[in-house]
Amino acid sequence: MTSSLSRQAGAVALYMLTSVALVFFNKAALRGFPCPLSLTWLQMLVTLPLVLAVRRRSHSTTLFDGADARAALPAACVYTAMVASGNLCLHNVHASSYQIARSMHLIFSVVLSALLGTRTPAAQLAACVVITGGYVCGAASNARFSSAGLLHGTAASALTALNALLTKRTLARFGDDTWRLQQYTAAYSLLTLPALAAAADEPALWRTVELRDGALWLCLLGGGALGFGLSFAAANSVKHTSPLAHMVAGSAKGALQTVLAPAVFGTRLDVREQLGTLVCVLGSAVFAALRIRSATPPKERRE
Repeated sequence: MTSSLSRQAGAVALYMLTSVALVFFNKAALRGFPCPLSLTWLQMLVTLPLVLAVRRRSHSTTLFDGADARAALPAACVYTAMVASGNLCLHNVHASSYQIARSMHLIFSVVLSALLGTRTPAAQLAACVVITGGYVCGAASNARFSSAGLLHGTAASALTALNALLTKRTLARFGDDTWRLQQYTAAYSLLTLPALAAAADEPALWRTVELRDGALWLCLLGGGALGFGLSFAAANSVKHTSPLAHMVAGSAKGALQTVLAPAVFGTRLDVREQLGTLVCVLGSAVFAALRIRSATPPKERRE
């Protein structure tokens, strides 16, 4: 029992720390490399060889398969859009405010569930109202948030909810092999992101980048390695706990990120942002707790 709890705690801690570190590395990189779509492409360029190396060591089958590539296309496109939107959001908001801008993913999860015919209990809907109130308090009514940051944060939240649904369905075809899906995701990202970056006129910004800056390359390559690590950490967290417990870890990660960001980047949250962040995190934690309770059989609850 103790060994199992240690593995669960270690898996959750690894996910939280890796996720927070990736956000901080990306924010630091975007200060010297203001090209969020190109940044996402560079991270996928680091991720794909690492994923292929892992698969080559653990599988003897063909690494790329046409049928698998077609099956992975919807999930891969949504994942790419989600990561790109997240980096676009991070480029336009403070790292300490990122949690608020990305706080609506649970709301979109409920909306998707409703569209699929799944009824959400009233208590969970009440928690969603609390999250929405925190979002409005901390972001929509705050002049320091750019409209682009809010737009991309909302898009990233919606895509996060859709990605969870598509990933679950695709993994069922892939025998729950997350690395197998991740290789197609990274490959599709490498093919599609250059066109999106060009459409956003990011190549024109490349001339302003100081390419001899060692700290910048540390952030760029470190972010790529952390992106690869997060793919493992997230899957490992779900494997040793559950998807619902993973949601609670996500809420705790958001709180940790908000607390550490001012110290790392020297930014400060005003009272409205602090209140909005607190409400979003608490609402998300309550929502996750209610979901866990509803998924737990009554007999186990009594025990």
